[in-house]
Amino acid sequence: MGPQLKLYCSYAFSSWGDRLWQFALSLVLVQIGGDLRLVAINGFVTCLFVLIFASSIGVWIDKTARLTAARTTLTINNITVTVSATFLLSIFVWKDALENAWNGWLQTILIVSAIFLCSVSTLASLGTKIAITKDWVVAMSDHDRNKLAEMNAMMLRIDLTAMILSPLIAGQLMTSVSVVAGCLFITAWNICSWGVEYWLLNSVYRSAPVLAVKQSPDQALAFISSQNLDLIDPDAPRSADLPQISENKTQRNRCCFTFWGGLRSVVEGWRSYYRQSVFPAAFGLALLYMTVLGFDGITTGFAYSQGLKENMLALARGVGAIVGISGTLLYPRLRAKIGIVRTGLFSFAMELCCLTLPLASIWLPGSPFDPIAYFHGEPLEQNLPPVDGEVTTLVANFNQSEFFNATSNIFSIVEEKSNPSRCSISAFLLGIVLARCGLWMADLAISQTMQESIAEHERGVVNGVQSSMNQLMSMIKDLLVIALPDPRTFGLLIIASWISIFCGYILTSLLVLICSVFACQAQLTARAQADLITNLPDVTFSYSSRVFGGYLKPDSTKQIYYIYSSRVFGGYLKPDSTKQIYYMYLESQRSPDNDPLVMWFEGGPGCSGIGSLFMYNGPFRGNKDGQTLYENVFAWNKLANVLYIESPAPVGFSHFTGNTTIPNDDS
Repeated sequence: MGPQLKLYCSYAFSSWGDRLWQFALSLVLVQIGGDLRLVAINGFVTCLFVLIFASSIGVWIDKTARLTAARTTLTINNITVTVSATFLLSIFVWKDALENAWNGWLQTILIVSAIFLCSVSTLASLGTKIAITKDWVVAMSDHDRNKLAEMNAMMLRIDLTAMILSPLIAGQLMTSVSVVAGCLFITAWNICSWGVEYWLLNSVYRSAPVLAVKQSPDQALAFISSQNLDLIDPDAPRSADLPQISENKTQRNRCCFTFWGGLRSVVEGWRSYYRQSVFPAAFGLALLYMTVLGFDGITTGFAYSQGLKENMLALARGVGAIVGISGTLLYPRLRAKIGIVRTGLFSFAMELCCLTLPLASIWLPGSPFDPIAYFHGEPLEQNLPPVDGEVTTLVANFNQSEFFNATSNIFSIVEEKSNPSRCSISAFLLGIVLARCGLWMADLAISQTMQESIAEHERGVVNGVQSSMNQLMSMIKDLLVIALPDPRTFGLLIIASWISIFCGYILTSLLVLICSVFACQAQLTARAQADLITNLPDVTFSYSSRVFGGYLKPDSTKQIYYIYSSRVFGGYLKPDSTKQIYYMYLESQRSPDNDPLVMWFEGGPGCSGIGSLFMYNGPFRGNKDGQTLYENVFAWNKLANVLYIESPAPVGFSHFTGNTTIPNDDS
């Protein structure tokens, strides 16, 4: 079993456990509380935890070794879920005794502790996902965009599959056996799966040496990019404005354990998020969470109020997940054909087109949309699921004052028999189901754009802030639903949701504009582009980076020869008009803008720096045939940018011009 497959297995175990607990937790809290209050409290507390602490989790992940971060978050997640499930299980088993202990305070303490631990487990689960899906997969892809796309799609496929299957198993167990059995199963699962996941992560880490090399912020500041050599547009912005974060590491470590240090880390995390070149697309991704056009509790509740049975809702949810999985299969192929940014735009457009059906359903027959009646306080007609082929309509009178006596009967229920049209609700659900393909492709496209653009030492904090942004948009959506809870105003929420997704499309389009105008993806200047070499017949190994050769011309009287590949640069530096100093600059094969610079000086008779490049630490080695090159797998530019300079002037390819001569080799 290769490291990639082991990583998939580990993530499958983790996703399965998370989805099991998410589904079972709501049922358990309803059983304990008798209503939705505990469910709502748990959801609210969890949202606050993610909103406040997600960026801090990201900062910690960036500062911590990869294996340590993944194992720590995994362990905390499994322990907190196990203890939380145990607390809730205790309430079921010893309910009568706990209600009488300390006047019921012991039961309250257990419930509060369980909800707190659930929120902590959500943060730990988020940390694991950031570490694995936003960092490990990028490192293991070895900067192969096709491989990264496939790995991202597989990770999402695993998560969507767990979303479908785990509720079926948990629900069947809790229905056919008992809630206690469900809690016991989840507890046992987390205990057993922790050991398996822990072993798998260790095995992946040992099998992929690239995971052991993690750049520090200090290393990321010591770099030289091709911008410095005038080979790409000098105004092209990088993904991270590194000089803004060049603070003293000792000072950061000293203050990070204090309150103000933690607050400072959060503020820096948000600043880092906003200055990313992919910020427009990242914010567009967050806007996808400010929508009721998904299969959450709000949408399910609305569809149920329109007369659909539970089995139909479950079927729609399952088909939607399958359509979403089809999007993960389509994404890598589409990205390879039209590019990642265009794939994101196409996915947004596809989603918007499908969601025109829910938008149109507002005015189709059977729609409850009537905001004027709601604001005028007219009675609500609510369709319950059909019984014997007919629909029972309940009419609720909301005309009474908001400040009513709790014992007053504010609902005057009138039963009517009708056969309302299902045209509206059918179009509503059909559009949501079809849009899942575009939704998940857009998610994959933007996520990969962020993975490729964000500096390695900022991946954790930026993705942590992204999670906070997603949660913030989701909370705004919840507040809108609280403000407009009536089915007659649900059409307004549909319109707001469609506009939110459309804004995400516009922001992603803005990223394309930025890339075109400012060349944010490091486009080459015309001079370098003209020197592009399309064939390397003498290189006997796979070398995917571009190669350039030609003359740099600062003015009409000077010619500086250079060769450029992976990227490798060679040419002449001219300290004065009589000397041509030859250099070769090899960009790092890993991350040129973030990796450090190593300068190799070598000179004297028979001591050519370029010779060292081909004999010792460069990526190319000469074969015995004297005609071809093979790969040096220990090349220094695997991890760093390397600048070779041949000096003084008469050494190697460096030389004097004109009639200038030197009396001996020591001059």
